[in-house]
Amino acid sequence: MAQACTGTGLSQHCFSNAAGVQCNPCTASVCREVALAHQGIVLQPDFLVSDALASGQLVPLLPDFDGEEIGVYVVYPSRQHLSVKVRVLVDFLVAALAEVRWAGA
Repeated sequence: MAQACTGTGLSQHCFSNAAGVQCNPCTASVCREVALAHQGIVLQPDFLVSDALASGQLVPLLPDFDGEEIGVYVVYPSRQHLSVKVRVLVDFLVAALAEVRWAGA
């Protein structure tokens, strides 16, 4: 039975189970599935689990605790000679993310 699985992304995260397994790769989707299977407690951004919270599949354990804030970044080589496609994408992302209503915000 998993005890904890924290974080997001494709990095290494540690958890232990009845067999003593520790530090296995754990992506956000795996953490979500661990929680949905009632096998552990996860700390995930609202946007990854908002549907499960709304349906009652998951419940917040520490509603007053705010986890680490994560940023959204667009990485490109240089602003100088920026292609129209990249500029349009950046403008779209800025506008789209500005309109998102994050749970708890």
